[in-house]
Amino acid sequence: MIKRRDTSPTSVLIVDPDPISAMHTARLVSEIGFHSAWRTATIAGALRVCATTPFDVAIVELDLGDRDGADLIVALRAWPGAVDYVLAVTLERSRLQQAMKFKVPADAFLQKPLSRHVLETRIALRLRRSRVVAFDPACEEMLID
Repeated sequence: MIKRRDTSPTSVLIVDPDPISAMHTARLVSEIGFHSAWRTATIAGALRVCATTPFDVAIVELDLGDRDGADLIVALRAWPGAVDYVLAVTLERSRLQQAMKFKVPADAFLQKPLSRHVLETRIALRLRRSRVVAFDPACEEMLID
């Protein structure tokens, strides 16, 4: 018997101070198939929700009102188990280049406006790279982690 455990993302954290942009991103991730999407506009709000809820993916706007989104990404990376995959997003290409230059620890950098195809492709690519296949002949199960 081959048993496969589903490892697709089920929860996403969206950190964006612009309510229209946040709603657009939430709609996209819903179309992709995320089971739950949490939205917050501030670093403080993101840290509060991460204290009780681990996330598979975080989509973080780099230009946040209370502080720099890069600070949040650094904090999330330092917090074991808070978020598995982090996407840094912003409208300005120069801001993305600056974040990459200063080695902000995001998994990907995307320019807004986000499209469903680009978002889905980035997340799927990451999931394929992170899966490890293990086979246990004693129980004849294949687990994909």
